[in-house]
Amino acid sequence: VNADHPDIEDFIKMKIEDGTVKNFNVSVGVTDKFMQAVKAKKPWSLINPRTQETVRTVRADRLFRLICELAWQTADPGMAFLDRMEQDNPTPTLGKLEATNPCGEIPLLPYESCNLGSINLALHVKNNQVDWDKLKTTVHLGVRFLDNMVEVNNFPLDEIRRLVKDGNRRIGLGVMGLAHLFFKLGIAYNSEAAVKLSEKLAKFIREEADKATEKLGKTRGNFGNYDVSIYADSNQPRRNCATTMIAPTGTISMFADCSSGIEPVFALTTKRKTFFEDDRANKPTKEMIIEDPVYRQYKNKYGQKVFVTAHEIGWQWHVMMQAAWQKYFDNSVSKTINLSHTATVDDVGQAYMLAWKLGCKGTTVYRDGSKQDQVLNKSAEICPECSHDLEFKEGCWHCGHCGYSRCSL
Repeated sequence: VNADHPDIEDFIKMKIEDGTVKNFNVSVGVTDKFMQAVKAKKPWSLINPRTQETVRTVRADRLFRLICELAWQTADPGMAFLDRMEQDNPTPTLGKLEATNPCGEIPLLPYESCNLGSINLALHVKNNQVDWDKLKTTVHLGVRFLDNMVEVNNFPLDEIRRLVKDGNRRIGLGVMGLAHLFFKLGIAYNSEAAVKLSEKLAKFIREEADKATEKLGKTRGNFGNYDVSIYADSNQPRRNCATTMIAPTGTISMFADCSSGIEPVFALTTKRKTFFEDDRANKPTKEMIIEDPVYRQYKNKYGQKVFVTAHEIGWQWHVMMQAAWQKYFDNSVSKTINLSHTATVDDVGQAYMLAWKLGCKGTTVYRDGSKQDQVLNKSAEICPECSHDLEFKEGCWHCGHCGYSRCSL
């Protein structure tokens, strides 16, 4: 819901007033005009979308504060920066980009769908460096695969088929395993080296994805809406109106056994709770203690500073990492700004403001412990000798800092 909607305050507060949407992602759509009004503490008009009449006026900064307070409390709403989305709209004559898929990585027109795939960056390492040749091959294969997926898909509505298959052929090729790539290369996530490498990766992937879709355009033809797109005057063939994005990959990264999206690892040892639909008692069907597999492999090679986790990283680094990828990717970047339990509402506001200033298309925050049912939890076990987190391995708890060990009976 956009920030100028008359019901915006009820929308912002709905997760504390109505528990039926507790697992549903919600975001507030904001314009540059709104963010500037927040900075200037100016009045903000709430407008009836049917009549375009002003219903009432509120203070923009107070509305922004309400957004931040609820995000601090419930992890929602996130923010969608509409003008930044529209800036990269490849077919502006067909309509504005005013909505996204549920996690925000693909801004979409009405009846447009998302066709996504993600590259495991952790598998593209050779001699302690990024294997650029292998990554190039994977990008070209990924673009072809996703275009094939658009072609063979069964669409439930003719409107979707006309816009997706016959019209824009929008695809989203992204990455996962970034944090594991950093582990393998000995780079701390919260470092200038990590941000610079991310920019280099994003630029490379976008350029190769563009080459791949141009090559497909020569052999398979341009996407249907090419003549009304921003590419019409370029005389450069193009199979897909857009090609790159970053998805959260929360589920598929589990299958690939790698870190999710461009997120840092949540913890080096985690307790994962799994619920199934038929679990009427609403209790975890299965609980597992998991040690990060790449950390296990490389922890003796690099110092502990390399193996930073989500809540050990300042929120500024989270935002800068997202902006590094968004700088080159043409769809959007889904990223959670992780905050410690002690973070303040002001921290949330500063994170949202920085994301807007750095050119992100949307963002969300998560303060540790702000949701009752948290899927991933850091291990509660700490070392009684030095107070660092213990690692669970082969039935025993170990401390990598002081050597303490304790085994279960």
